[in-house]
Amino acid sequence: IHSDYTETLASHGYLVIAADHTGNTAVDQFTGTESDPTARAYDRPRDIQVLIDEMLNPESAETVGFVGSANPEQIAVTGHSLGGYATYAAVSGMSNDAGTLEPDDRIDALIPLAPALGDGDPGSSLLVAEQLANVDVPTLVMVGADDTTTPPSPNVDRAVAETSSDLVYRVDLVAAEHQSFTDVCDYQEFFPQLENPTQAVLDIIDEFALAGCSEGDMPTERVKEITNTFALSFLDSIFGDGEMITPENTELPDDVVETVK
Repeated sequence: IHSDYTETLASHGYLVIAADHTGNTAVDQFTGTESDPTARAYDRPRDIQVLIDEMLNPESAETVGFVGSANPEQIAVTGHSLGGYATYAAVSGMSNDAGTLEPDDRIDALIPLAPALGDGDPGSSLLVAEQLANVDVPTLVMVGADDTTTPPSPNVDRAVAETSSDLVYRVDLVAAEHQSFTDVCDYQEFFPQLENPTQAVLDIIDEFALAGCSEGDMPTERVKEITNTFALSFLDSIFGDGEMITPENTELPDDVVETVK
C-alpha cells in the first residue's frame, strides 16, 4: 500500500499499525525466502488478529505505550491484493492445511484494495461464498478498473455481492491498475538515482511497475488523492460524525465510479 496512504490516516488521528508479514515481504520475494501459498493464506489474516491482540494488551512490553490510544470499539482493517484477501479473512475466518482461523468480531470496518479473492471455486479461491457471507461490517472496497492481476470481475464483484454487510461502498478508479495502490511508481523514479543501484532490484521494480506506472495509467499522485480521500471519508463516517462521499451528495469526477450497496 502507498506509504502516503498510511501516513495520511495517521495524520488525521488514526492509530495505524502496518504488519510486516514474515515470509511474504518484498525482501522475501527478492531473496526467494517466501513461504508457500497455503501458509501465506493462513499467516496473513492471523498476523492481523495477533496485532489486534497485542495493540489491546496492556501487559505487552512492545505495545503498552499504544494501548491507551487504541479504541477496541473502533477497529478497521485495510490491505492490498493478498492483504485485501486477509482483510476479509480476518473477519470471515478461514481454514486450510496450514491452520484454522476463527472469525474476529472485534473488527468494525474494512477497506480492502484490489482484493485477491478468486472466482469462488473451492479448489482455487482464497475465500468461498459461505466464508464471505460471514463478513457483515461496513466496507469500502477500492480497485483499479484496469486491474488484470486481481480483476474487478470476479474479485470485487464477489466482495460486494457475497458479503452480508448492509453498507458496502465500491470505488473503481478509471485507468488504474493493480500496482497503482503501491509505492512502486515512486520506487521506479527514486532507485535509479542511487549510487550503484542493484540491477536485479531495478528489474523487479520495473516488472511490477508495468501494472500501474505505464503510459495511460492513472497518475500515481491522483491514485493517492482518491484513495486517501475516500478512505478518510469512510472512516470518519463510521467512527466519527463525518459523511461518506457518495454520488448522492457529491458530484464525482470522471475518473471515479462509485456504487453503494
